[in-house]
Amino acid sequence: MVILFFDGECGLCNRAVVRFLQWENGGCRVHFAPLQGDTARKQLTPEQAEPPFSSLLVWDGQALHERASGLRVLAKELRSPWRNFAMLGLRIIPVGWLNAGYDMVARHRYRASKFSCAVHVDAKSRRRFLP
Repeated sequence: MVILFFDGECGLCNRAVVRFLQWENGGCRVHFAPLQGDTARKQLTPEQAEPPFSSLLVWDGQALHERASGLRVLAKELRSPWRNFAMLGLRIIPVGWLNAGYDMVARHRYRASKFSCAVHVDAKSRRRFLP
C-alpha cells in the first residue's frame, strides 16, 4: 500500500488530492493521510509529523519519499496521458530544479490557497482516507 501524507489544513494540498483522485489509474493503490492525523503520528518520525510541514511524504511500502522522489512514486499511479506527462517532466527536469520548484510552492501554499477546504470524495474513495 502506498500512503500519501499531505497537509490536511492546506486548501491547495486538499485540491491536489482531489485532482489526483480524478487522474489516477483504475488499479490505484494510494491511500491518503493528513500529516495532522493519527496515521502520520504512528508511522512518521516526530519531526516529520509536526508543523511546519515542508513537504508531502509518500510511503511506498518500503521507504519514505519526499518532494520529487514522492512525486515519482505518485506519477506511476496516474492513468494515461497524465502518467506520461508527469513521468516525462520528472525525467527531463533536473531533480535539483524540481525540488527547488516544489519547495517554492510549498513555502507559499497558504498564500496560493488562503482557505482550507475539506476533501469531498465519493464513498468508494473515502475508504482510502486514513485517520
